[in-house]
Amino acid sequence: MTHLLQILKDHIHSTPTIPFTTDWPALIALAKKHEVAGILFFQCKDFIPEPYLTELNTLYSSVMFFYANRQSLIQKIESSLSDIQHFTIKGSSVADYYPFPAFRIMGDTDIVVHTEDRIEVDKRLRSLGLNCVSSFDDREWQYYKNDMEFELHDHLVYSESVNVDKQVEYFNDFWKHVKGNKLDWNFHFMFLILHLRKHFMNSGVGFRQFLDIAVLTSRGPVFDWSWIKTELEKLDLWAFTERVFALNEYWFDVTPPVTINPPPQSFFTSATELVTKNGIFGFDNEENAGNTAVNATRGEGYSKSSMLKRALKGLFPPYKTLITAPTYAYLKNRPWLLPFVWVHRAIRSIKEGRVKRNVRSVAASSFADKDTILKREAVYQEWGL
Repeated sequence: MTHLLQILKDHIHSTPTIPFTTDWPALIALAKKHEVAGILFFQCKDFIPEPYLTELNTLYSSVMFFYANRQSLIQKIESSLSDIQHFTIKGSSVADYYPFPAFRIMGDTDIVVHTEDRIEVDKRLRSLGLNCVSSFDDREWQYYKNDMEFELHDHLVYSESVNVDKQVEYFNDFWKHVKGNKLDWNFHFMFLILHLRKHFMNSGVGFRQFLDIAVLTSRGPVFDWSWIKTELEKLDLWAFTERVFALNEYWFDVTPPVTINPPPQSFFTSATELVTKNGIFGFDNEENAGNTAVNATRGEGYSKSSMLKRALKGLFPPYKTLITAPTYAYLKNRPWLLPFVWVHRAIRSIKEGRVKRNVRSVAASSFADKDTILKREAVYQEWGL
C-alpha cells in the first residue's frame, strides 16, 4: 500500500518513481483493485520485473485502446449535440487535468441536458449506435456501445437514502452555474465532494476518488476557494471536505488550498486502512455490507419498523424496480400484474435454489444490529459526516 501511494503521488507531481523491490503480484492486484494499474505501469515500467512487466504492458495497451475509442465516440456525440445545451461531468472532465488523461479510467461518461431535451438527445444517441438499457423519468438514462457506458442526466442528484434535502435542492439548481456547455468549476468541485460523500456512505470509495480531488487541487483550473468553503459550510459538507484535503496531503503531498482543522493522527491510520480495503467502490470490503441498512434507516432513528418496511420492499419489490429486469419486462405499462410477478419471482427463486441467498441478501440490506450501527456512526463522526 505504501508503494502504491508513493506511485500515485509521484504521478500527479510528474516525478519519476525511485526503483524499489516489492511483492509485485500483491502490488499489481492492489492497483487493479483501485483502477490505477495504468499509472503503476507508467511510473514503474523501467524496473518492473518479468513476467509482470508483460502483464502490465498488455493492460496498458488495453487502457490506451479503450481511451481512444471512448474519445472518438465522445467527439461524435459532441458533434451530434452541437445545437443542444449540454455538459459532461465527473470523470471525463476531471481526466483532462491528469498528467495523462487516459490513465483516469472511468466506468461511464456522464452527459447532462435539460429535461425537455432528453427525448431528442436520446434519438441522437441511438442514431450513433448507443443502446439504451434504462430510461426512467426519475433516474439517469443508461446507454452502452462496445462495452462503453454513457449516462444521460437531467439532474445531478437523484433519490438516495444518504441525501440531505438542502444539498439536493442546491445541487439540482445547477443550470445557473452553466455557461454554454461548461459547468462552472467551483460548483463542479463542490459536486464532486458531494458525490464522494455519497459513495463513501454507500458502498465505499477507493484512492482514485481522492486522487481526482488531489489532481484538481494541484493541477486543476483556478478556483475561488473562499466561495467554495463558504458554500460547503452552508451545506454541512465542509468538515468532510477538510478530511479529504487532510488525507490528500498525507497520501499525495498536496497542500490544502485553504486553512483546515487537521484531524487527529489516529484518523490517518484508520482512514488509510479503510480506503485500502475498499477498492474502487468499496465492494471488496465486507465491512461495508451493513452500510445500506444503516443508511436506509438512519433518518428514522434506526427504528425496527423502518427496517421491517425496507425488508418487505426487498422481498416484494415495487413496480419501478421490477420493470428494470429483462425477465419481468412484460410488467411494463401493466402495473396490475405486479402480484403475479411477485409469484413468478418466488417460483424462479425456488427453482434456481436462490431462496436462502435472496433472503440473506434482503436481511443484510435491511436490518442492522446495534454494534453495526454504533460502528458505522463512529466512522461517520470521524469523517465529519
